[in-house]
Amino acid sequence: MSRLFGLLALALLMFLLVSLPAATGGAPLSMLLGFLMLAAFACGKLGNRIGLPGITGYLLAGLALGPSCFGVLKQEAIADLTLINSFALTLIALTAGGEVNLGRIRKRLVSFLLITSTQVVLTFSGVLLLMLAALHFFHEVFSLGFKGLLAVSALFAVTAISTSPSATIAVIVETRAKGPLSELVLGITIVKDILVIVAFALTLGAAGQILGQNLTDTAQPDLLARLSWEIGGSILFGLALGMGIIAYMRYVSAEMTLFIIGLSFCSSTASQALHFNALLVCMVAGLVVNNLSRRGEDFIRAIEKGSLPLYVIFFAIAGASINLEILSSGWKLVAILVASRIFFFWLGTSAGAALAREELKIRQNLWLGFITQAGITLGIAVVVAENFGALGVVFKNLVIGAVAIFELVGPVAFKFALGRAGEIPHKGRPVAR
Repeated sequence: MSRLFGLLALALLMFLLVSLPAATGGAPLSMLLGFLMLAAFACGKLGNRIGLPGITGYLLAGLALGPSCFGVLKQEAIADLTLINSFALTLIALTAGGEVNLGRIRKRLVSFLLITSTQVVLTFSGVLLLMLAALHFFHEVFSLGFKGLLAVSALFAVTAISTSPSATIAVIVETRAKGPLSELVLGITIVKDILVIVAFALTLGAAGQILGQNLTDTAQPDLLARLSWEIGGSILFGLALGMGIIAYMRYVSAEMTLFIIGLSFCSSTASQALHFNALLVCMVAGLVVNNLSRRGEDFIRAIEKGSLPLYVIFFAIAGASINLEILSSGWKLVAILVASRIFFFWLGTSAGAALAREELKIRQNLWLGFITQAGITLGIAVVVAENFGALGVVFKNLVIGAVAIFELVGPVAFKFALGRAGEIPHKGRPVAR
């Protein structure tokens, strides 16, 4: 009850600050950021009390304070805070890589390959066919021939196969889940991240030719060169970064939390300058530390000490970015996209787990770990909007609407699956709530 009263007091203070006259300059961004973090943290605690993941509380707090609801955070303020996103993502990716044990993956390699391939193939083909059929009934929005509708449906299908590694690792860290289910979800999510980048690049080039768009930035030779540079360079940079972390932990090992936070910021900046994938860089770095040294647990503990405020802000900003107007305007197509993705994820994941002869609790719960979407999917939507004009804008709005639903429902479903599979310890306090 005390947390609820504290949340109401914060809401009142924020309302008073936002109501300041323009002559006084309004509430400064730093103060809004502080209130956002406190309110999101309080909502996360309240969510934990009723069995929800902490990040669901962070998302809901951001949604309530964002432009779609009370408008405490304006769109300009959200844009100014996006620098924090890239910084938080690097920490999340370091944690994700640091949780991957290649030895355990080798023992379950057949399961990884069968589940990933079956899930990706069935989800991509199923969503493509269903969206192709559905788009025929929306001539006022998609006035295209068969090939054009096929190209747009393929772009929708690419977005459908992606899963959010940031939300996945946040739920695992928060619940301290350990076991085959969490390992499979995390490993497959990371592998699919790379597959989605490649699949989208190829699909975008093909869609541009079918729709008659001059995609100057995605000509095929340049496309392959950029993919090679982005993926190959990111892996090499991540290897070097991981070896540097191991050397620091071995020979210095002082102020590890500050070192990792500083390194995350530097790696994010360097990745952007070199056109690398910062998520892939940090995943590889964390994987190197965990598998080529004996300091993996120390590494994860050091990240956890300083990551909670950034996790809170990151997911609160994501919640504030959810646009309810977009969600309501194209709700029929959004509903079709959401329902088809969930159905084919269930079908593909269950079929893959059955082929791999996984135990019953894995077959029943695994698909619930792949619902959440976020960063990469939104990035795909933005690129499509930039390249396909008005058609691309419609596509982006529909994808953002679906992501908003998956972002809110996914963490809850994953935590439920981990609990039902018996991978959440009964004792011990969560790390990030």
